Amino acid sequence: MIPVQSEDCRECLRVTSGPRSAAPRAKNTGPRVTAIGPAIENHPALSVVISGPSYIDTPGAYRWDAIPYNGTDYTYQRWFSQDGQTWYEAGTGTSYQQYVDATEPDFWLKLQIWSLGRTAWTELGVNVNICEPPQISC
Repeated sequence: MIPVQSEDCRECLRVTSGPRSAAPRAKNTGPRVTAIGPAIENHPALSVVISGPSYIDTPGAYRWDAIPYNGTDYTYQRWFSQDGQTWYEAGTGTSYQQYVDATEPDFWLKLQIWSLGRTAWTELGVNVNICEPPQISC
């Protein structure tokens, strides 16, 4: 069996010898080609980044989005931590939102994705430096 790749449909093909029967084969029939499913390629590494602020100096609602690469049909899991050691589940969606004010300490976000039997994860530390009025700097 020799794997072959079709150029026009990118299907993975298997080449086998012709039928094994006592009947004579037609001249120039060559090997029989059978499609067996999607092409198996060297997949680039699955990866993900968290898009959003890593430094906050103004109170407000903020959002962090997952940006995955090199996969399809992703599954997401997010975690939140205020000390980088104790993690709390923060949802399974593609984004995370939080209101941040001067009482909020620095925090970390962790994101793990799964796709095509592979997994990847990343973390983002968010530095919060919001001054309470009337302070100009803190």
